[in-house]
Amino acid sequence: MLRHQSYGHIITTIRTADELARFHGAASAEEFAESLPSNIEVLDVGAGDSALGHDVAGRRPDIHWTNLDFSYHDPLALNRLQSRAPQNLQFVAGDATRLQEQFEPGRFDTVLSYWLLPHLSVDDRWLTIEGMAYVAKTGGLISAGPTLNEPISLSLLDPDIQSRTVQIVKPSPNEAGLSERLADMAVRTQIPPRARRWFLAYHHAATTVIGTNRREQRDPQTGALLTYDADHDTYVPKTSLRGRTIRLAVGARAVRNFTLNRSD
Repeated sequence: MLRHQSYGHIITTIRTADELARFHGAASAEEFAESLPSNIEVLDVGAGDSALGHDVAGRRPDIHWTNLDFSYHDPLALNRLQSRAPQNLQFVAGDATRLQEQFEPGRFDTVLSYWLLPHLSVDDRWLTIEGMAYVAKTGGLISAGPTLNEPISLSLLDPDIQSRTVQIVKPSPNEAGLSERLADMAVRTQIPPRARRWFLAYHHAATTVIGTNRREQRDPQTGALLTYDADHDTYVPKTSLRGRTIRLAVGARAVRNFTLNRSD
């Protein structure tokens, strides 16, 4: 049964730094980097192959940026990311539902997350949101999304819908309202049960067929998308015969998973 999603089965996706900056309210990665105060610590929860931290850390050597993702347990993915990262960008192989066990309270000035929360179960989403608040400093920004009150088809296709995130400035301990704001974030970042069941089926299929939850990367020379070939422990062009074969195998298994698990 696939009713309870394992965090380790959430596949990573590739988005540009400018895309991610827009999702968090800036016009570009450059504007996002310029908007950050000096000498702060930033945490990106469920960062995957995110280019945002790499871009901002490269532009702002005074900032310490931490990317956290379960996929960094994969040595192939982690080594590739670390090999080209600026010194002020750190990668932590960790579980987003256990942030309190991995970081001290109030460590980060800014805590970000994009397209992680919608994939999580109700309980895991709440654990992650509570953890993000726990590791954020008083007065720090928590920005997570996308908000998915709209039909999932629109949320996937419309960039304006995807750009909306829930943003919270963490209040001081003597101020009220944090719990209500976190609860609002949890509600607004959930996807409909049928759509979540499809994501769940697809993620399990991808990690089963490909053998890693790091399924794609970009060719550093051409920028073309590559798909991981577990049989040969390498990445192949997504549009190649081998790449298409892998994708078809994932799709077929996902349909079978979805069909066999009718309830969420």
